[in-house]
Amino acid sequence: MVYIFIILSCQLFLLVNRFVYGQFIPGLRLGHTANTVGNKIYFIGGYNFAKSIPTSEIFYLNKETDTWEEIKSQGIKLPFKVEHTANIGGINQDIIFIMGGLIGDTNFLYQFDTKTNIVSIPLIQGKVPTSRAFMSSVNFEGKIFVFSGQNSDDIYFNSFDILDTINLRWEIGNLINAPTPRSKHTSTLVNNVIYYIGGMQLNGNYISMNDIYQYDIGKSTWSLKKATLALGDVPGPRGGHSAVLVEDKICIYGGIYSPKETIAMLDTTTLVWTIPQFNNPKAPKLPNLVYHTATMKDNYNMFIAFGNDTDVRVLNNNSNMFDFKNFQWNIFTVKEIAKTKDPDTPMAPSPISPMVESHKPFIISLSVGLAIIGLAAIVIISVIVYRRTKRNRDFENRNLPETVTDNPYPTNFSQNMIGYQHTPTTTRQYNSSQLREQSNHEIIPQYAQQLRESPYHEFIPQYAQQSTQFREQPFIPQYTQQPQIISPPQERNLGSERPPYY
Repeated sequence: MVYIFIILSCQLFLLVNRFVYGQFIPGLRLGHTANTVGNKIYFIGGYNFAKSIPTSEIFYLNKETDTWEEIKSQGIKLPFKVEHTANIGGINQDIIFIMGGLIGDTNFLYQFDTKTNIVSIPLIQGKVPTSRAFMSSVNFEGKIFVFSGQNSDDIYFNSFDILDTINLRWEIGNLINAPTPRSKHTSTLVNNVIYYIGGMQLNGNYISMNDIYQYDIGKSTWSLKKATLALGDVPGPRGGHSAVLVEDKICIYGGIYSPKETIAMLDTTTLVWTIPQFNNPKAPKLPNLVYHTATMKDNYNMFIAFGNDTDVRVLNNNSNMFDFKNFQWNIFTVKEIAKTKDPDTPMAPSPISPMVESHKPFIISLSVGLAIIGLAAIVIISVIVYRRTKRNRDFENRNLPETVTDNPYPTNFSQNMIGYQHTPTTTRQYNSSQLREQSNHEIIPQYAQQLRESPYHEFIPQYAQQSTQFREQPFIPQYTQQPQIISPPQERNLGSERPPYY
């Protein structure tokens, strides 16, 4: 009942925000993707804790009007996607190709047409890659380069897959002198060279930031370069960070493990790291985020959204804007972003129609009143259900004998109970108090049971149950099995049996 109360409260909060501010307000999330098409930044998937059943939402931020817009996609329903990768492709570079993810799926690839808002499964020739998560991707001249990654069983993949989005064909990239398999790394395109930075190896160690692997697309060759810090050191190793290109420098932000600096910049010409200093009189300390996204809003402003704040171990409710021209950074909530036209200008009211603006006090009062009524109804229903359940339990207890010789529940029912398994091989004695204790187990929905049993439950913070606090180590899976490496599957013709998916 507490879980239902939290979910309904989050959904009611988002509904009131949308009604008052006149636009869609996205919920907190992590493990999503962000891609820019035209003047829109499209966000896909991620774990949204305002949803009782995880789904893959698609929405965008309009860079010109600074408004959030939700998309009611057409076509097939996009399965739950988290820690997947997505990139732009197609003849007009207006299709987002969505690949992999942490939760197993029968299809590795989906596409979202930004012109028609249709989600579909494209027909691709060639080898179908094995499903995995925590990989990186880069788009160059209609081809998407996808490197490495791991699945929920702690299996790392020595794979370099290339998706030709123009001819709709999978290709196998060159792995000679390629880096070791890794996950939670970043890949950044600089001219026709891809820079691979950071991440975690199959032995559990994080990769040094002075090891910069480069893949030359024109030559199809790999090379290892050594980077240094201007002061003689390098930024701390990390994974789950973000990376964007700012002029001729790669800016990395956040990450887990032991980042000494939250933000750092790599000069792609000299391969020297520098630590930029940003000013913000209201918030002197940069938040260290993980599983967030970073996109360039224009040539000088980096927009960071959502993720998990590792300093306080809660979901990030803010968006950060970094101005590389004036070296200033601003922090806003998702609602305040919609009110801000430029990070250098004061906060301005969001675009609200005159009718909504004139009736805003009434709307707020009405929304608060409806919220109170809704919460009161939940409390009343909870009390009624509790009393009825208690009355029925008391009635049953009066009719129970002091001892019983057999389990009164069928086997298939008892197997669905948490912490109780029926074993009808021997006769056991139960007294009435023990039987009452065992019969009070709560039966959770099948989806939640499966999610709890899967390795992904380590990514779900306690916020989804009681509070916004994460468990001991949020979103850092504790692997116990010996990692393995899976080489790319063999080339096969279209139409043959697909390889197994995870």
